[in-house]
Amino acid sequence: MRKIVIIIPHYSMERIRYGYSELTWISKYNQQVYPQLGMGYIISALKSNGYDAIGIDCTARNLEILDVVKYVANADPLFVGIYVNSFSLRTTKLLIKGIKQRSRSIVVLGGPHITSEPESVGYLGADLGIAGEGEDAIVELANRMANKEELSGIEGLIISNGVECTENGIAVARDIDTIFPYRDEKEKYLYRTPFHNGPMTTMITSRGCPYSCTFCASHKLYKYRRRSIDSCLEEMEHIAKRGYKYIQFQDDAMNIDRGWFYEFIEGILKRGINNRVEWDCNLRADLFDEELAILLYRAGCRIVRFGIETMDRDTREGAVKRLSDEDVLSAIKAAKRHHLKTLGYFMFGLEGESREKMTKSLSEIMKLGLNYADFTLTKILPATQICEDAIDKGLMQRDRWRKVADGESTIPVYVPEGMNISDMRVFLRRAFLSFYLRPSYIISEFFLSIKERRLLSTLRSFYLLLMSIIFGNNSSVER
Repeated sequence: MRKIVIIIPHYSMERIRYGYSELTWISKYNQQVYPQLGMGYIISALKSNGYDAIGIDCTARNLEILDVVKYVANADPLFVGIYVNSFSLRTTKLLIKGIKQRSRSIVVLGGPHITSEPESVGYLGADLGIAGEGEDAIVELANRMANKEELSGIEGLIISNGVECTENGIAVARDIDTIFPYRDEKEKYLYRTPFHNGPMTTMITSRGCPYSCTFCASHKLYKYRRRSIDSCLEEMEHIAKRGYKYIQFQDDAMNIDRGWFYEFIEGILKRGINNRVEWDCNLRADLFDEELAILLYRAGCRIVRFGIETMDRDTREGAVKRLSDEDVLSAIKAAKRHHLKTLGYFMFGLEGESREKMTKSLSEIMKLGLNYADFTLTKILPATQICEDAIDKGLMQRDRWRKVADGESTIPVYVPEGMNISDMRVFLRRAFLSFYLRPSYIISEFFLSIKERRLLSTLRSFYLLLMSIIFGNNSSVER
């Protein structure tokens, strides 16, 4: 049985938020480290077809590039698979270079950046790539490689000759109900969330997104569809039986299909899953109401997360985020009335935003009554509308991502007129400090965490937040 190694390169949430170089070493201050579902699905598909698939999560295991290169050289796998997003290009290129220097391994890339920009397989130095959902394609690729058969014709396969890439569309998984992502029992305690002390994992009930926000490419790259309710409930029961205490659902928005979502929640209650595991999820604020809040809490949901992006209405509408201020306020109030904690996601530097609008937005965010807020600078990601707009306006060149991979440039960030990237980073730190260092907030969160028996997680999160701000403000860490 041939071995296949699947790798998740090192990442840093603080580096991503602030738009620092990949060689900025502040990754040890991640407040959350969660299982990557793409790797889990790929490993599960390979194992069910007889392959000895091994997953290496560099962040969870705290591994350096050299550690992984040595492992691959000793393992002599059929091939090496690497998950690539737009925030790990330089790391991925260095990893591939090391693998090629120390072994003869074939390198196969997958993930959102490969799907968005297939030519990156070539400039990253890999041999092959898979665009789209890789479960079926990776198994067919493994079978053909094991039997030394011709590779062309595999759906989603990208073949690089070192100069140009040949593409074969975007792969779509034929069956998303019968395969659950692989979860390694030995790695259960490597992952953490600031919201729970017990072992946690991740899960999805759908793929893709039907909305068309300008800063996201999901609607262009992946077909939106739901898993069956029975399949989702069976996976939750499987997770609970394995001893996990918390699930983070990573769907873009779980309540898009109201009928499906209500039936899913009723299924959780009927099976008593709510008595064994707690969870949180992303929801659309404009599709949230009192009735749903009541059911969610009964079903074991403890936190609802809303993608609000900005409290400046014109900016939000410009990003095609069809959400009103009234929707946001109503959703937060309904959640709080029924004991659900709320988290809001926000971006600074969306198209059309100014320093004045960002300042106003932050002021309004402070009034929302959220339990948690996650802030980030707006990244210009490939295949998004804001990426095309930035290129058309001359704000960035089309080959920017190649330069990021080569270490000649950092990830492009939208910067309002009259500001620079340093100003944006200062504003982002100000947002975190303003929200989380309010004395009233600290006291309230301290006593709530004692009541919910998660004081350790809370203290750790505050420490990591402060350290990331301190070190993120120190230019000497950017090597």
